[in-house]
Amino acid sequence: MSERFSRQRGLVRQETVSQLRVSLQFDGFPAPFVEAMRTLGEQLGAPELVDQASPTSNDGFQIEWVPTAKQEPRSNCLHVSYGAKGIFLDGSSAGEAIDAVYEPAIATVAACLIWSEILRRSEAYQPVEIPKISIGERPSEREFASKLRSNAQVLTRRPLGASERTRGRRRDHAQACAFAT
Repeated sequence: MSERFSRQRGLVRQETVSQLRVSLQFDGFPAPFVEAMRTLGEQLGAPELVDQASPTSNDGFQIEWVPTAKQEPRSNCLHVSYGAKGIFLDGSSAGEAIDAVYEPAIATVAACLIWSEILRRSEAYQPVEIPKISIGERPSEREFASKLRSNAQVLTRRPLGASERTRGRRRDHAQACAFAT
């Protein structure tokens, strides 16, 4: 693996990423989306995007803009659209165009989602081991001593009569409420 992509080591199969073939018709997409796809592809180490209607082989991915999509979504054909209603990868229309000020950011998010889906479908992601360790917060000595004293006081109290029990519950409840706030 090239040192250029060392930050991805352990996250993706770089050999798989370097052999991906992704095609889209540049004139059918908004320019910010095409630019974001190129930039992210370069950062991932994928080959250059191909400007054509469909991939040259079955193992390539075709990306289509929903309003002009000619193919049904399938395993190697991804539909994308973004607009006032959000970003969609399922073939749904996104509604009206978004304001030009927001388009570069939205186009970048859409390109990230498309690249993530391409990596998932091409099985380029590496499994990540997640350790199952939890670290508990240890109370300070002062908190521990305070809790110990309050528990000792509860144990040394004498049994209460019926009226005292009710009053005690009200007092304990009031103290608990005051402590919570």
